[in-house]
Amino acid sequence: MLAADAAAASSGWDAAAVASVAVAALALIGVFATNLVALVTGRSTTRQAAENSRRERWWERAQWAMERAYDGDPLTRAVGLTVLESLGNSDLADAAEQAMLARVAIAVLTGGAT
Repeated sequence: MLAADAAAASSGWDAAAVASVAVAALALIGVFATNLVALVTGRSTTRQAAENSRRERWWERAQWAMERAYDGDPLTRAVGLTVLESLGNSDLADAAEQAMLARVAIAVLTGGAT
C-alpha cells in the first residue's frame, strides 16, 4: 500500500485528495524558499550598492580636497590638506589610497619636491 493510500485510508480522504494536499504543501515550501533566496540576494545587492555609493562619494571628496590643496590661497590649501588627512583616516580608504593622499599632501607641503 502506498503512503498516500495509507493516509487516505486512516483519514477518510481518498488518495487523490491526500496527494493534492501534499503537492500544495511542497509548492508552499518552494514559494517560501524562493522568497528567502530573493530576500538574501536583494539585501546583498543593496548592501553592495550602498558601499559602492559611499566609495564614490569618498572619491569625489578626495578630488575636491586635492584641488583645494593645490590652490594658491594658503587658507584654501590648509582646508584641502585637512580634508585629505581626514579622508586618509576613513575606513573607505585602502592602503594604496592612503599612500596616494599622503604623497599628494607631501607634494603640496614641499612645493612638489619629494
